[in-house]
Amino acid sequence: MLNQARANAAGWRWNEVASNPQAPFGLPQDSIDTIGNTSSQVNKSAATPQFFGANGPSNLNQWTYSFNDVLTKIVGRHSIKAGGEITRLYYLNNPVYAARPSFTFHNLWDFANDAPYKETGQFASATGIPFADRQDGRENLWSLFVQDDFKLRPNLTVNLGLRWSYFGAFYAKQNNLDVMRFGSGADPLAGLNIRVGGNLYDPQKSNFGPVVNKTNINPSSIDASLGSVAPDGTISSNADFGVAGSALGSRTIQLQARFSF
Repeated sequence: MLNQARANAAGWRWNEVASNPQAPFGLPQDSIDTIGNTSSQVNKSAATPQFFGANGPSNLNQWTYSFNDVLTKIVGRHSIKAGGEITRLYYLNNPVYAARPSFTFHNLWDFANDAPYKETGQFASATGIPFADRQDGRENLWSLFVQDDFKLRPNLTVNLGLRWSYFGAFYAKQNNLDVMRFGSGADPLAGLNIRVGGNLYDPQKSNFGPVVNKTNINPSSIDASLGSVAPDGTISSNADFGVAGSALGSRTIQLQARFSF
């Protein structure tokens, strides 16, 4: 009997706020409209001043953690395997650049008088304070399986297996995920609305996938004088049937046969 356990972690991080402490990210961006007449064919003195303020920073973080355990036991002509795996997906949606408002002015005089005509940004609907609406996305994937490699004859092996997969719904740790929902009735766009919180969708719990495989290896019975197969060559055949599920709820049926000489 053999037990194999494995853990993996892979991902990357990026935080311009922390790596650029000298940048004035706390100050808003200011833009001034084009100065001068751009439609004149004689006077080409129009100019667009460069905006004031640093470019918006980004903060990204995506990691995948997985753990699997497989137990193998030999019982006579049976090689039985059973195990499971869990995978956790981490996604960070933190648009810190949107938490800083920006102002637009008609001309230099309005800019000097601090009189913008437009303000843009991302604000909390309850307080009106600029915020990034951080969402720490999570998704959990589970799977269990059992399979039996049964050696019926020295040259014939049959594999029977069953796998269960659970593709957990995507959600936010802060329970602030924005989910668009269509309305009911003949015109779904008429009742279009946004739900805040909860899972992105309702996952299926019945993703069972049976697998059947047959492998047959026979010594070659073709005469070498035909020039097609060497005297000590072999002919092998393999047939597979399986059903697999996906996170989108679809099912895939696979049926194939292979021969090699």
